[in-house]
This record gives sequence, structure tokens and C-alpha cells, in this order.
Amino acid sequence: MFKCCLFVSCLFVVQIESCSLVYNLVDDITLAQIQGQKLYNGDFPEMDTYQDVSNYVESVLTWESMKLNPITDPQEAIETGKGNCTTYAILFMNVAHFTLGVDFGFACADASSYNQRSVGSGGFPDHSMVILCGQLYSSYTGEKITEYPAGYYYSFDEVFE
Repeated sequence: MFKCCLFVSCLFVVQIESCSLVYNLVDDITLAQIQGQKLYNGDFPEMDTYQDVSNYVESVLTWESMKLNPITDPQEAIETGKGNCTTYAILFMNVAHFTLGVDFGFACADASSYNQRSVGSGGFPDHSMVILCGQLYSSYTGEKITEYPAGYYYSFDEVFE
């Protein structure tokens, strides 16, 4: 009986703190996955727009689910030819840096259809994209994104060494 009551009490306390704990834990895990990337100055074609960058990324990568261990190194992504939204965003940032001279940041957003809460209010960051001057952009299309509430933002310098 005592163990059961203790478990229920602990569960109640964890539930009260769970949103901030999950928010901080996911933020720490995400940052650990993406920080310290090495810039790759590949032989990129000439590009003039964000759409050109996304078209290039789309041409060298095939989407593949890698939730637990995404490829985040730009050179490795190009060599393997596969990646998830995290891979796409980091490669987009890398290519835009070298071809356009623009340093995008990295953002995680709650893009799930079942939960449109911001990450700070308990939503879960389940999609990676890029951000510039507070505006979210799709790394798949290079277009502005307005429909997803974002929760985590990392500067270009936080992602790349």
C-alpha cells in the first residue's frame, strides 16, 4: 500500500513539472544532436534564391525517417544521399552560407496535426526547419512558413563550429 501511494504521489509531482521537464530535456537532446557541425564547402552550383538552395538540397537527399539518429553532418548527408527534416535543415543552412552568404538559424516546431500548441505550452517539437530574422522557412521549399508554432531556435553559430 505504501509503495502504491508513493508511486501515485511521485506521478502527481512529475505530472505537474512534466511540461517544463520535457521541454528542457528535448531542448538539451536536440542541441546535443545538432551543435558542433563542421561546415562543408562543397562544389555547390551557383544559387540566387532560397528556393535554389532547397532545390539543391532536394536533388541530393532522399527523405528517410531517422528520428533517433539523424545525419547532421553536411558532407555525410551529401555522400549518403539520405536524411530527415533535421538533415535537410542543417544542409540547407550549410549551402545557404556558402552560396548566398546568408546564415540561417535552426528551428524546431510542432508540426503535428493533432497538437498545434507551441512547444513552450506543452507541444512537442517534431519538425526541423530554418529561421532567418525571426521568420521560419521550409528547408524543403525555401518558402516562408507561418502555420507551425516553433519552440526551439539555435543560431548559425550554435550549430556550426
